[in-house]
Amino acid sequence: MKKIAGIDFEIINENTLMSMDPFITVACVNEPHQAIMFGDVDVNKYENLFLEFNCISLTLKSMTKGYSVNFSNIPKSENIRRLALHLTENCAVEPRAVVGFDNLRELALSFPKKIVLPDFGSCGKIESLIVDDSWEDAVKSINPENIKDVRLSILKASDFSCFAGFSNLVTLKLELASKLKNLYGLSKLPHLKSLWISGAKSLINIEEILKCEKLLNIEVLGNRSIQDFSELKYKRLDSISMEYSSTIDWALDIPGIKFIYCKKVGVLGDKSFWWTPGHVKPDVGETYQPTYPGLFGVTKWDDFSGAAS
Repeated sequence: MKKIAGIDFEIINENTLMSMDPFITVACVNEPHQAIMFGDVDVNKYENLFLEFNCISLTLKSMTKGYSVNFSNIPKSENIRRLALHLTENCAVEPRAVVGFDNLRELALSFPKKIVLPDFGSCGKIESLIVDDSWEDAVKSINPENIKDVRLSILKASDFSCFAGFSNLVTLKLELASKLKNLYGLSKLPHLKSLWISGAKSLINIEEILKCEKLLNIEVLGNRSIQDFSELKYKRLDSISMEYSSTIDWALDIPGIKFIYCKKVGVLGDKSFWWTPGHVKPDVGETYQPTYPGLFGVTKWDDFSGAAS
């Protein structure tokens, strides 16, 4: 056990501390910056913890139905780069308008539809948004032109017109896009470099990709409606990953290609195909699914996301 700021912490490992009562976890203890997670805890009562640690990643979890989350008086809030709110039903959130988080870069939200979120309008440096559901509610008080990275667990739209205004978006990750039919509106994201779509079982048209000059990384998984991606062979790309393609030889002709993966290729008997310039020959039939390392950029606060999820 180790007592810090009046709290008895159990040493989980050399870099992690945990207290069960109150439920608090401190990660990256021996690093220059720390990530702190509070569960069903009035964080304002533990201001000394923020004086003891250099917290840049803060997670607040309402684990009990109806528990209120209040972070209106956190010391050194200007140091926090990542804020994650995991909210339950009937959970009240304070403050109504977030102030003092002047250097907040990443906002991660998980909340029921009925929850009224705080106003993040004063947090003008937010550039990364991670949302489980109801993402339209999450962005009401945020300037979309500032956002460079969006990661959604669920997208209920049938096209990309809902991203109008996100003119500086660089990366877009959609984990469950079951209603997505086409990519209309994608060409209005002129700075987009990486697109990751999963569960897009209704997607039938990808022509819009050809209009996106800066789009270099594409991953479309969970879709069997599109069986021919060969129209992309004239589009300059760094990487492409697909659920299914009837053929694959066309992909090797893509200008600048560095990574090719297809989970099932028709002419290969539905076996997988994986190729990079370092391969003497493509890997065929591997059971694991590789991911291109450059698909999404890494920010300075990404290292703390594990403690905030």
